Parts: sequence; C-alpha cells; structure tokens
Amino acid sequence: MIEIFSRNPDFIILEDDAVLTPLLIDDEISSLSAILLNEAYYELLKIGQKMVDGIPVLSPTCLIPFKAKAWLDLKERKLNGDQVDSKNIKKHKNDVF
Repeated sequence: MIEIFSRNPDFIILEDDAVLTPLLIDDEISSLSAILLNEAYYELLKIGQKMVDGIPVLSPTCLIPFKAKAWLDLKERKLNGDQVDSKNIKKHKNDVF
C-alpha cells in the first residue's frame, strides 16, 4: 500500500467537500491513494515520521489518529449516501483496535 499525502496548497482553490483526488493508474498498481490533509494532520505527518530502510513511515502513535480519522470520514461518507465499501470502514477500525 502506497499513500501519498499532501496539504492543500494555497494556489489551488478546492470546494469545501473535496477530500480525495483521483489518480488514473495502471491496473497493475492496486494499492495507491493520494490524500489531501488539513494543516493539523499535515504537521502530525511531518513530526511523526521515521525512516525505515530509507522510506519515511509514520510511527505507530501517529498512525492511529490517521486510521481513526479515515474510519470516521468513511462512516460519515457512507451515512451521506456515498458509495463506500463497508470492508474499508471495518479495516480502518480493526487497524486501530
């Protein structure tokens, strides 16, 4: 799983409900996502990363808030009628507990 995180740059104006940016990728790459973060989560991402074999990864104490936020966001999107796979909601919850 590869996740690309970014904060919302000042020069790009997005609608208030914009949270994900779709990427067109080859079928061989199935676990790639790009996520725009608010400033607080972006700062947590920067201070909570550690290097593992030259690759930046989040420490477990910082990963938990990201998983919990993903769980909350997916639940809310499903309640609002968006197409959300229940397996993804359960996965993020199980990743924390």
